Amino acid sequence: MQNHAVSDSDIVQALLNNPLLKFQDKGEYLRKGECPECGRNELYLRKSQPYQVACSREGNCGYTESTRNLVPELFSQYTERFPKTESDPNATADAYLSHNRGFPIIKMRGWYEQHTERWEIEPGKYEYCEGIRFYLDAERTRYWSRLIDRTGKEGHKAHFAGKRKADKTLFRGDAWAPPGMEINDGDKVYIVEGIFHAIAFWAAGFKAIAAFSCNNFPINFISQYKGKRITWCIALDEGEAGRKYALKFTELMAEAKEKSQVYLPPNAETDWDDLYRAGQLVQTELNDCEYRGKLFLAKDIASKAYHWHLKTKRRYGILDHNNRLYEVKISKDLESALQDKNCELESGEGREVFQHNIFTGLISNCLPTFLYMERDEVMDEQRFVFRFDYSNGAASEIIALDGNNIESPAAFNKALLNRTRGGTFDGGAQEFKNLRDSWLNRKMLIVQSNPFIGYDADLKAYIFPKFAFYRGRDVALNPQGYFQLDAKRLVKVSSPGFNLVKGEPFNPSWFNDYLKVFNWHGFAALAWWTGSYFCEQIRRKQSSWCFFELTGEQGAGKSTILEFLWKLTGRDGHEGFNPGKSSQAGRRRAFNQGAGLPVCLIEGDREETGDAKKGGFNFDELKDLYNGRATGTLGIAKRGYQTDEPLFKGSVLFAQNATVDASQAMLARIVHSHVTKEHHTPGMLPLARKFEQFTAKEVGGYLSAALTQEKAWMETYLAEFQRAEQDLIHWGEVKDLRIIKCHAQVYASAVALSLLFPQIKPELLIRFKDYLWGRAKSRQGRMSSDHPLVEQFWDTYLYLNEQPVKSGFSSGDEFDDSGELLNHSNQRSEVAVNLNHYQEICRKFGQEFPDLKMLKKVLPGSTRFKFLRTDKVKSSRAGKTLHCWVFSKPI
Repeated sequence: MQNHAVSDSDIVQALLNNPLLKFQDKGEYLRKGECPECGRNELYLRKSQPYQVACSREGNCGYTESTRNLVPELFSQYTERFPKTESDPNATADAYLSHNRGFPIIKMRGWYEQHTERWEIEPGKYEYCEGIRFYLDAERTRYWSRLIDRTGKEGHKAHFAGKRKADKTLFRGDAWAPPGMEINDGDKVYIVEGIFHAIAFWAAGFKAIAAFSCNNFPINFISQYKGKRITWCIALDEGEAGRKYALKFTELMAEAKEKSQVYLPPNAETDWDDLYRAGQLVQTELNDCEYRGKLFLAKDIASKAYHWHLKTKRRYGILDHNNRLYEVKISKDLESALQDKNCELESGEGREVFQHNIFTGLISNCLPTFLYMERDEVMDEQRFVFRFDYSNGAASEIIALDGNNIESPAAFNKALLNRTRGGTFDGGAQEFKNLRDSWLNRKMLIVQSNPFIGYDADLKAYIFPKFAFYRGRDVALNPQGYFQLDAKRLVKVSSPGFNLVKGEPFNPSWFNDYLKVFNWHGFAALAWWTGSYFCEQIRRKQSSWCFFELTGEQGAGKSTILEFLWKLTGRDGHEGFNPGKSSQAGRRRAFNQGAGLPVCLIEGDREETGDAKKGGFNFDELKDLYNGRATGTLGIAKRGYQTDEPLFKGSVLFAQNATVDASQAMLARIVHSHVTKEHHTPGMLPLARKFEQFTAKEVGGYLSAALTQEKAWMETYLAEFQRAEQDLIHWGEVKDLRIIKCHAQVYASAVALSLLFPQIKPELLIRFKDYLWGRAKSRQGRMSSDHPLVEQFWDTYLYLNEQPVKSGFSSGDEFDDSGELLNHSNQRSEVAVNLNHYQEICRKFGQEFPDLKMLKKVLPGSTRFKFLRTDKVKSSRAGKTLHCWVFSKPI
């Protein structure tokens, strides 16, 4: 095909441009690529057939990978890249079949046609796509159509149609064969499920037909060749359905008095197309597939042992049958017994001799299959992951065992009794050692295990217990319980602190109602919350991600906003936790559970009188989390003097009635939004209740929609942040650069929300900017003055300090009008206040005294009278030494 050579060049160039592979152009080959498996510069590719890369260290590594997986962007968008024309109406189909499938289309002329197909992608919604039609009969009344630029995740990618469309037996009993393929007496013919599978066999030099489905036995086609001694090779897809119908096909072949064999692919992830594209659809590989089929069809353990011995020539082994494990021993007298009978082992008589020279013993009533080792580098732990299949009819399950569980037969049996659905192991030490050696003494798959959920900065992926996103791509959890991001990156979550549901596909229609109910403070919260999904990426670019605060009176809507934002993230019935009721260890765990996810502290302004062991909570202890620094230092058990300092990977939101009491450095890190009832109207109540009634399943798709937009979101955010920061600086009303940065971050996030919500127009963003800049100005005002409690303290102090009272500390007959009633300092430049004395004088004069515990938290931030220290002061008024708070006196 004219475009085929160009496409090969595209593949080669894309691989050369890939910075991870580091290929060098060496004439006919690309060489010196970095192998994703072993890390050596041994990866190579033949430029004339650029369909598979391989590591040249075959004996030590053996890594191979399809270029379809390495550069998937080149194997899509065929309609755009190779559009059909009047002179070449099959251009797109030709490109797809030759380039994507690797088929020799020159030999396939006339087999197919390109058509524009109308597809119902969801009820009532249609789309037109280019497809490839293969006709099922000479009259062309029935056909199978495959869409070209569509994957299974986007809906159905293939279907059957024809004049008998309403008839469910459209292809029942029939099969498709490559046009012109002759089936002669004594031939082997492979029965596969799909047309592309059949073409793959045909292109590899074998004869094959497509049955269209694993449950369609092509009796009509087979009947045409009755009496021609055809061997029908049943080669359905690997998997539960394929195996079930392979047995059914075998029974039906026997009823039809036709000879058959079963062929099983290497694994469920590899189909016949994959083998063809890898150049492995050859006789030697098919011999192995036939052997797997014979083991599968074995009626009992002795029959399985017979095929095993023929293949391996071994005399001892552990084999499975019907989800049980057996010890198998072949007698040393087998050869002499065969000689006595003058027969070969492969003959029927030899098989009977074999049955009398074999010992089998049951050693386990379940089948443990070692899958991989999961390694948690953070916790320095590892576990061995098995799939257990049961002979008692229980469903299969995947279980991770510790090293001590596979230390001995007794330990393994105990683990099975405690962890599995009725499994036992009754083998001895030698049987268990042989079994364990078969698990561990081979190239082992190692899966990274994360003790947290969310964004992994090293992998550049979001990993959750049941779903993941990598470079904006949705990655499915495989049957073994982990995510394969690419050939090298395998990962899962271990022991998550909480789980998230993925939710239904995102629908942005609720945005206008959300803005109506929650106003600008709700919009700010949504922008910050969504930005938190990308806080790790933002910190790498900007070193920090702001805190967010929601305050307001009871019933204003703070809890509804927070619970709805969590539902968008896939979590029902959660708002946050009260740090005052949590121990330091509990808070640390909460901060380390997620990455790229918010941590919400609620009611942190309230004083809790609980267990003293919990310790107090101070907002300033969170200050370093702004930059993603450590959440604390922990000693590591059994590791000498080593400590663990886990970095904070999430974001922090405060929700309470009163504003955060903290230092100026902490306050400058917070974007504050105050929730009010001013915009509430009676007609708004039904809308508000709608947001209360939403479930995580209904709206949790928002997280997926945001994470698939990761690249575009970050590009929009970074570009808009630069403009917003300069705009706020030039406005001139805000001087603190940290306040400017934090509010610019939230505004840039709001602009990036337009990628998800088409309702967000420039005029809406202008109004939101006015609101947010006003919040920045308010925060600057808070920074330029003392905390309200400190202001109240000094106002009361100045009023009381000038009151004439009787001399002495609390008694005496003489009046003192010196104007220094509360100042115990002997230094003219200092003010020393004893808080108990201060409280007593407040009571005498009927002045309100702030909560002493709260006051002590905020007094160190005093600017009106600069705080110096707490100290023991010799008081001239009390005639004794008092514990005082010492401040500098303004000149």
